[in-house]
Amino acid sequence: MERGSAIEGSVLDTNNEPVRDVAVEVRVAGRPAAEITSAAVTVLTNDRGAYRVFTLPPGEYIVQAGLRGLVSPASAPVPDPRGILTYYPGVGSVQDARPVAVVAGRVTTGIDFVLLGATRRPRPGQAGVSLSGGSGRITGQVADGRRPLANVAVTVRPVSPPFNRQVFVLTDAQGRFEVTGLPAGAYRVQTTADGFVPGAYGWTKNSTQGRPIELADKGVFEGADVVMSRFGAVEGRVMDEFGDPVAGVTVQIATVFYAGVTMMAPMGATTGAQPRPTDDTGAFRVFDVQPDDYYAMAESGAFVNQSALSGFALTFYPGTRSGAEARLVRVAAGVDTAGTDFALVPVRLRDVRGVVVTDNGEPVPEAFLALLPMSGGDVRMRNVLGRGKSAADGSFVIPNVPEGPYAVQASVASYQSAPGGGNRQPLFGYTTGERARHHRGSRRGASSGHVARPCRLRRPAAASHGAGRQHQPQSR
Repeated sequence: MERGSAIEGSVLDTNNEPVRDVAVEVRVAGRPAAEITSAAVTVLTNDRGAYRVFTLPPGEYIVQAGLRGLVSPASAPVPDPRGILTYYPGVGSVQDARPVAVVAGRVTTGIDFVLLGATRRPRPGQAGVSLSGGSGRITGQVADGRRPLANVAVTVRPVSPPFNRQVFVLTDAQGRFEVTGLPAGAYRVQTTADGFVPGAYGWTKNSTQGRPIELADKGVFEGADVVMSRFGAVEGRVMDEFGDPVAGVTVQIATVFYAGVTMMAPMGATTGAQPRPTDDTGAFRVFDVQPDDYYAMAESGAFVNQSALSGFALTFYPGTRSGAEARLVRVAAGVDTAGTDFALVPVRLRDVRGVVVTDNGEPVPEAFLALLPMSGGDVRMRNVLGRGKSAADGSFVIPNVPEGPYAVQASVASYQSAPGGGNRQPLFGYTTGERARHHRGSRRGASSGHVARPCRLRRPAAASHGAGRQHQPQSR
């Protein structure tokens, strides 16, 4: 079998700054109207503006990039909020694009180009703003610990109503800002900038909103200084049990917190960050990471796509499916934590089958099913594995589930989940395999390891006016 090839490069803006979240795709050269080649993988640039399009057969290709988070030139009659479609080596017409030759089994590097006319969206505000209705003043400086930071968005907002008195300003070249005309009251100063962890005056790990500034009538507060930390990143490679790279695996980093029991939450669940799948070399990079200690975990198959096959369990760094054996990864401010390499744990795949019924045994159609990994008899991870919907007869199938303990939750808009032996337990759980063990009691499943236990729901009481509200089982 002929090995696939790849194209690598970077996408920059007009200031030669890297542009993230740009969709990079390829077209077959000589066929401008052709669809994106089915052999290619559409990828997004990372925080360095870097991309790698892989699994390409030999040939010549046109590389194109579609913008996100950028604006069209000011001269454009109608600016396109999606930005400008640009072709390598930085042209706006596919006829002027330069084909990129791809040789079998090789990587074509250095395909870098600037997006024509693209510039970052300016932030609102200015370095000094004066309000009316007061005579107070707040000044300060924003730095990264070594040098002042210009063009940082600073928000000065009141601690108590009216909240519409908040002001947005920008730091000047020396990182300084000033807000005048403030009425007496308490204010917080908070900052945001590309590539930096959001900051605040008086910020601590336990008080990310910062310390309030009490401003008297005609009061002046100088020294509302903020030190911002750069985001870090986690890099590594994911391999199979034979040491070969695995593509299409989603690597997330997670933190732990206590909510009655110790829970684990992927960073994306708390920050909205979207993890990127590994490339054909198994490489991953998780960026926009705040300094802290994290667990790294690799998801594949049904964890990523319900219809995908992988044969691997949810695996934690350094290569275990047990959260208790997972090793922490420390991320420092502005540092790329490299070498987070680990192998996935191979397992067999099973289908999960069941029926959703009411307390009276009536089938429940269109019920939403969620499959949640379990540890020690509890759901301790905010990480939905499989999703499915029940059919008209209440039956459902969640395919391609790696063997292991899970909990199944079911809900629909007009029903609420029945307590499974107490409202601090999942609705029901099981262990797939030849012996399918339910969370409450043991029972042998089908020879294929399928689980087919009814999932009972109940209608909410009419007096509660609870239609559309769902009771979510809690873990112990």
